[in-house]
Amino acid sequence: PLLSPVDPLAVAALVLAITGPFTAGVGSIVSLVFGVVSLRRIRAYGGRLGGRSHALAGAVISGALLGVAAVVSVISLALWVPRSRQEQCLSNVKQLGLGTMMYCADYDERFPLGSTWCDGLQPYVRSLELYRCPAASSHERAKMDSFAGGPIGTYALNLDLAETSAAVWDYPAETEMLLESGIGWNQLAGPGMVGAVPRHRGGAHVCYADGHCKWCRVSSAPPAPEGKMLDEGTRPLEWTGDPALPEGGYEPGAAPMGSGSEESAPTK
Repeated sequence: PLLSPVDPLAVAALVLAITGPFTAGVGSIVSLVFGVVSLRRIRAYGGRLGGRSHALAGAVISGALLGVAAVVSVISLALWVPRSRQEQCLSNVKQLGLGTMMYCADYDERFPLGSTWCDGLQPYVRSLELYRCPAASSHERAKMDSFAGGPIGTYALNLDLAETSAAVWDYPAETEMLLESGIGWNQLAGPGMVGAVPRHRGGAHVCYADGHCKWCRVSSAPPAPEGKMLDEGTRPLEWTGDPALPEGGYEPGAAPMGSGSEESAPTK
């Protein structure tokens, strides 16, 4: 007996399935459609049309490739979203830090008042959204959105810097100025006060008194009890402008490095 003619759609499904990875997935989608349609056509012809194996192979290969592509896309998206939020948060901190530097330039090189620092920066910050970390939890976002008392954010100012002159700080590049915190407005950070909230890979963003910003790891264990902040090298962050403790610590009774004389110490 004569062989049944092969359904052209079945052949096309197999060819497109093989070439699918080289067509950015478009060939795989078309192949899957052709394969399913061809299988239905072959079944409807009752054996008078061949190519079932071609159509089945094309559909299976295409389905597998599309499944793998979907998994890779989901994983990539899951990794990209947190990274995107982290980059946006770092940008927010940089903008707030820049606003603080501009404020200092306009007010005799003095940092904003602690009780109104968020309000004081508003003329220098283009949007209230910059006060909010995009990676805030759904619970935090719900509380911020439902708060009727005014704007609310997720960053805090170092209390020791508030209202002081920038000129008295000996180590501004090692003194944190702004950091990620819980939700609030005009929040202040410092030993025994608001601590850092690790919203990004176990860490938080910090802006230093010289204006540079970076990600720092947050730890709940010593040696960082004050605010529970560590930098990338696990060195405790400084609230008062002193550099990190040297190996072995300070000598008993010695003045902390960077504090300077009584005349140069920051006053509030």
